[in-house]
Amino acid sequence: YGELSVGTVRPEFRSWLLDLCSRHLANGSADAVILGCTELPLVVDAADLAAPVLDTTSLHVDAILDRALDS
Repeated sequence: YGELSVGTVRPEFRSWLLDLCSRHLANGSADAVILGCTELPLVVDAADLAAPVLDTTSLHVDAILDRALDS
């Protein structure tokens, strides 16, 4: 977290995280990847995986804007 919070992404961490996600997607224990931490989109991009990647920060912002613009 200390590195990610200042925008530093070590290649070995990125590789580890993508491998972890890919293994779970391949063995069927996951259908999608949820980026539930605001720093994780710095590491994983939707184009990195052949499955849906849900960025919770982006989803929340979109929902807030939709709600604000509907008012």
